[in-house]
Amino acid sequence: MSEISLSYTSVYKESIFALWYSQNKPSISKLSGMVPEDETGRKPNASVILKWVDDGDWHVRADILDERAAESLEKVLVTDRVEIFKKQAEIGKKLQEIGMKYVESDEFKLNAVTALKMIIEGATLEKESVGLTIALTKIYALDDEDLQSEVRKLLAKADKDDVVEGDVTDLGEDGT
Repeated sequence: MSEISLSYTSVYKESIFALWYSQNKPSISKLSGMVPEDETGRKPNASVILKWVDDGDWHVRADILDERAAESLEKVLVTDRVEIFKKQAEIGKKLQEIGMKYVESDEFKLNAVTALKMIIEGATLEKESVGLTIALTKIYALDDEDLQSEVRKLLAKADKDDVVEGDVTDLGEDGT
């Protein structure tokens, strides 16, 4: 057979790559069973598909796509988490307002403990949620180099903490 009769369009090859990737990168023998015919009614055999995999660096491309997918997922997760913290901060603020209204009302003497608890819990929830929102936003804004630097600092601190704890845990059962 001539080279022309074995050639497939780049669009068709890309559609096979997309099929392979979307099906979680199955083996070539499994993929060849899933491959549809091209526009002329031809269907490549496994050895032709394997050549496309090698020539087209499909595994490298798939790794790049996997990395992009992970980054996109991380962005969504961080955004969702920030929204949760914002909602919690709003709830905390509302609890404080309700508690303060109650404290300022004439009924305060009847159930002051509940009102004070609402104020304290609301302030705590708001403080924690706002702090976490700010921290996540700052971390998300760091570039790779700054993020690695922060991780190194945390690891160094953890190592120091482990040394202190290690000295204590190295004692025998009798504490000596």
